[in-house]
Amino acid sequence: MSHTPRSAFIVNAAEIIKTDMSHEKTMKHENTVSDRIFDEYMSIVDSTMWEWNPKEALAILTDIMNRHTANPLVFSFHGYLDAAVNKNFSEGINTCWEAFIILKDQAPYHEKFFHPVLYLNLGKAYLVSGKRKLAITAFQKGLGIDPKNQDLMREMKKLGIRKKPPVPFLGRSNSLNKYLGKILHYLVAMPR
Repeated sequence: MSHTPRSAFIVNAAEIIKTDMSHEKTMKHENTVSDRIFDEYMSIVDSTMWEWNPKEALAILTDIMNRHTANPLVFSFHGYLDAAVNKNFSEGINTCWEAFIILKDQAPYHEKFFHPVLYLNLGKAYLVSGKRKLAITAFQKGLGIDPKNQDLMREMKKLGIRKKPPVPFLGRSNSLNKYLGKILHYLVAMPR
């Protein structure tokens, strides 16, 4: 997979802005262009994040927030990056929470579809601000909605979070939990 140099992303962003300004003739056309430009912006942000250039991604997201209506995904990613890059922890976390409010206002019946991503970014914002327990809670809420979300599972694994013991009301070191855990692990790992 080839990566485009960072300067190309800046040039692409400038071209997108020029395209946005030159296509605002009618309201219908403006909405179509706006949607296309938003998708192009998010594509650039995605590419920039894969190259782990958070400052550039944050700058692009800030521009998107200033130019387009409130979008919960933009707010969520912006909040996390603001906390991670600028160390604006409380402002970044508040922006992540604002994404939930925006989503609820814009799509009350489809909000759970986006919640795992919003919880992922909220959890990451909590992590960079040193609030590990709140990060774990956010990741767990996201996994409660989408138990197979790879990004959330990866974050939990990085934190070293273990599964609950087979018999939760007994301690993890209880012999019954130890042996049941080994048996269940063996049964799950066994080829079928």
